[in-house]
Amino acid sequence: MATGQGQGQRALHEVLRERRLRLEISQRELAKLLGKEQSWVARVELGETRVPADFMPAYADALGVSVGHIYRQMLVPSTRVLAAAS
Repeated sequence: MATGQGQGQRALHEVLRERRLRLEISQRELAKLLGKEQSWVARVELGETRVPADFMPAYADALGVSVGHIYRQMLVPSTRVLAAAS
């Protein structure tokens, strides 16, 4: 199934969600750090809302990483992609 993304490339929303879960913080906690509503974080993580480029540094900072780290993680195949290929 083609998604329009390069093979093995993950979407930004998937990387952001995985990082939040790794930190074991709720969407509500992240939203508070970002000065946003929990529903906004949920829509970002579902891929329904885009994160403005000028807001990415604040989002990355709230997740304890750099913007570059987030973008590099997009190039790492997800376990779902690898499982589907098996």
